[in-house]
Amino acid sequence: MKKIMVLVLCLVCTLPVFATDLIDMTRAGNTEGAKKAIQGGADVNAVDADGMTAFAYAIVSKIENPDQDYEILELLLKAGVDINQEFEGYGNEIMTPLSFSFMAELDFAVSDEDVLNTRYDVAIWLIKHGADANNVRIDGFPIFYVPVMTGSPEILALMISSGLRVNARSEEGYNALSFLLSQYEYASDEFTMTEGHYEVFRQLVKAGLDVNAWDEDGMNALLYAARSLDAKMVRFLLESGADAKLFNPDGESAFDYAKSNNALINTDEYWLLCDAHYEAIDNHMNTIQPYIIMGFY
Repeated sequence: MKKIMVLVLCLVCTLPVFATDLIDMTRAGNTEGAKKAIQGGADVNAVDADGMTAFAYAIVSKIENPDQDYEILELLLKAGVDINQEFEGYGNEIMTPLSFSFMAELDFAVSDEDVLNTRYDVAIWLIKHGADANNVRIDGFPIFYVPVMTGSPEILALMISSGLRVNARSEEGYNALSFLLSQYEYASDEFTMTEGHYEVFRQLVKAGLDVNAWDEDGMNALLYAARSLDAKMVRFLLESGADAKLFNPDGESAFDYAKSNNALINTDEYWLLCDAHYEAIDNHMNTIQPYIIMGFY
């Protein structure tokens, strides 16, 4: 009996060690060490005291060392890693390997230029190997908002082809396009819309994005663009189906916002918004004429 108890205690103590060894090996980028830990029975989905997994550490290692191959990630996947496993990543935020890879990529960016040039190579690899781009959020925002913000068409195209729900909204009612435009006025002076941004916008619209969607503040993409952006963005939205005749709950149209935007005033797009504004008023007034005549309005 004593021998059996010793054996049981040894097993109980050894299994966590194997898991710890695996995590240590993946953090160090040691493929052979990771193989031995797996062969020794390590749980490839084990979570350490920091809420991290071996797969998460392997993701960081790959992002930190772009020239490194995918051997450890492939090894873990072959050994049974759950590619959509939830764990606590940055700041105790619940993440999956895919959302974690997005945040890790941005963490290594030093400047705005680095952010805009983010390649998302690991995220692309994860999606190609079955990572789910839907039902994953960061601070309540759908994960695909990240490549939209950085103007990264390659990964967004892959996400769309993998079944991305492009109209997924945040708790505040933003969609991917309106959220980016809402944040533009708060961005640093160095930030500008790139051709990559316009390409992801085109991808979203082609995939069925609702360009007239309202958020909880009674704003939509065109109103944000008229308030803070330039004629190029307004033109893009109008050509993509944005309705300049819409008014928010405060009775404001895109033209009302454009009046205070020096980047728009007197442009062709400004006058398009002007015409749409007064056409909407004409339509409304014509509709209520019978009630006005009868004294009911």
